Amino acid sequence: MVLPKTTYTPKLNPGLLATYDYVKNGKEQIVDARSFQEFGLGYIPRALNIPYDQVMDNSRLKSEAELSDLFSSLDKMKPVVVYSDTGAQAGSVWLALEALGYNAALYSWQDWTANQPRLNIVLEDIRADPNPATQGSPVKITALFGEAKKIAVTSSTATGNATNETILTTKGCATCGFGSPQGFANINKSNGVAQLGNSGQTTAPQAGGFTCAATIKDSAGSIVGRVSMKRIVGDDYSGIWNANVGPGAYQATIVISASGLTKTFDNALEIKVIGVEKDTSKYKKVGN
Repeated sequence: MVLPKTTYTPKLNPGLLATYDYVKNGKEQIVDARSFQEFGLGYIPRALNIPYDQVMDNSRLKSEAELSDLFSSLDKMKPVVVYSDTGAQAGSVWLALEALGYNAALYSWQDWTANQPRLNIVLEDIRADPNPATQGSPVKITALFGEAKKIAVTSSTATGNATNETILTTKGCATCGFGSPQGFANINKSNGVAQLGNSGQTTAPQAGGFTCAATIKDSAGSIVGRVSMKRIVGDDYSGIWNANVGPGAYQATIVISASGLTKTFDNALEIKVIGVEKDTSKYKKVGN
């Protein structure tokens, strides 16, 4: 059957799209339709990870029984918001939910991150050891974080002709909450150094809420490795990547998360991998 030529005018249905304010109010159920690996690098609080490919079977939706089992932890009487990076992959999960009678809406991870407060943390240094590395060898990736400098502008002079800028030098742990914007500051008037802390505590709390991970990509942008980095000392975090890849240059992207916030340092480090040299010393040359 051949349909006649016509002009189709799309009509937007705002009811299918969730907003940031709607998602953050905490009343709806949230489903993250991205892969488990992406989910592990950061997600919307309270989100349940149901990767988009789990609702499909040979490019078709799974049976009603299979989908019911997949969504068994969701309350059918409450609204659901499904999100992925841009919202495209979430469409498959949204369709499956709608087919089962759920009240579902679409959202995007990009919109969520764009509306988040920014972590006041900078990547001061990053290195790989060894670099270059040989194929199949373990590579230790170490990242050092610090707190971005805060500049406080004082009030102008009585004549209004000048303003003074005071740079606060922070001391403490940037990743464990010691020195967070929610903390307090005791300023030594003699040297201008600000000692930052939390809730009047004199010791820095542990970095239990801070996570750090590295994603390794090849020259084509494909992910070839993921590394969970652990705190070694202070603001130093390290992890091991086994370079089971071919020779070439690889880029490491660092993702940090704290208190529901995420920050990404794209292509922060280049790691070169070279081929394994063969040891020919045990072979004896014969002939001329």
